[in-house]
Amino acid sequence: MDWPARSPDLNPIEHVWDFLGRRLAARTLPPVMIRELRLALQDEWAAMPQQLIDTLILSMGRRCETCLATPNLELVTRSGDGTWNDSPDACCQVIYSQFGLAIHQNGHQARRRFVEWAQNEIAVVPDFHKRILLSDEEHFWLNGYVNKQNCRIWSEANPQVYVETPLHPEKLTVWCALWAGGIIGPYFFKNDEGHNVTVNGDRYRAMITNFFIPELNNHDVQEL
Repeated sequence: MDWPARSPDLNPIEHVWDFLGRRLAARTLPPVMIRELRLALQDEWAAMPQQLIDTLILSMGRRCETCLATPNLELVTRSGDGTWNDSPDACCQVIYSQFGLAIHQNGHQARRRFVEWAQNEIAVVPDFHKRILLSDEEHFWLNGYVNKQNCRIWSEANPQVYVETPLHPEKLTVWCALWAGGIIGPYFFKNDEGHNVTVNGDRYRAMITNFFIPELNNHDVQEL
């Protein structure tokens, strides 16, 4: 469950999305309809081991220490080079672009300010990290969307493989929050008719007001 210190927000919830994605991919009968995808996500959500959640929460202090110990380096976007030699005996090599998240000076300083503040609070209240609530949303594609830049066929001849995909593949946008009390969610963004919708500011605020706050009130947060 290690998480690189260069992560912009140090959000361990990415491990939750990874767990759900792997569980969906391992299903014998993958979902073929949005309703089936939603039900499958809910089933895998309910089967998520509590140990996964506990490990992510307990690792918060270690992430803060790792971030503070990381040198002030920037991760910049990189692009690959292609080489071509006109010699008939030469072997042509194509190196595809590699991309990394650009993290600049202000991003590193912002993370340091956060972890220094968190460590100061933990020094006063050892269980302070249990009061931190981490949230995020993720897209789950019905058609098993694959980034073609990460998918290559190694062959002496062109296999002439074509994969037809819809112009606008269906997807579910799921939100959840992770904290010491467990996971709040999942929340599926959809309209009054039950159709999936994209996330905007109004819908996000409505989710917080109508779903998140009532769910949080169902937990005994006074102990924290």
